[in-house]
Amino acid sequence: MNIRFTKGNDKPNTLTCIRADGSSTWANLGKMPVGHDLTHYAVETTLGLQNSFFGLLAKGYSIQDFALPKEQRTIVVPAEAKQTEFVVGLLQAELSDGAPNPEFFAVLDNACRNANLPLPRHRNPRQLDAIRTRIRELLLQWRSVPPGGALELEFTEALVRA
Repeated sequence: MNIRFTKGNDKPNTLTCIRADGSSTWANLGKMPVGHDLTHYAVETTLGLQNSFFGLLAKGYSIQDFALPKEQRTIVVPAEAKQTEFVVGLLQAELSDGAPNPEFFAVLDNACRNANLPLPRHRNPRQLDAIRTRIRELLLQWRSVPPGGALELEFTEALVRA
């Protein structure tokens, strides 16, 4: 699947995902920073996740499916996707704070327990460091995109590193 982040030129940023079969889903990101979705990409490709945000989009889900309140969704969000959202949230908090959270896995485990989710199977500090590095790389790439330009990424099984 081709993932295209387009930087608005007097318009909002957009996210477009074009699946292998040619179908697509897209969203106007408004003033939302793309860092959240870039973090998803880094997490999902580094950990080899296929049932989280981009994996589900590749399987035919729509970006708008995730924007609906939980009570209005017609989709089933797998446990992996919910766990991934916690991972992404923690990584986004680190970016905001400017420092890694030394209690990352403890906080993640607690969040999953509180949500009645199984603990994530990926709990490797080296993988976490690789994700953090990949996020920094992606954010640098995004910053270099001129207004009206796009950052294009691929989400394929060949790129997913388990």
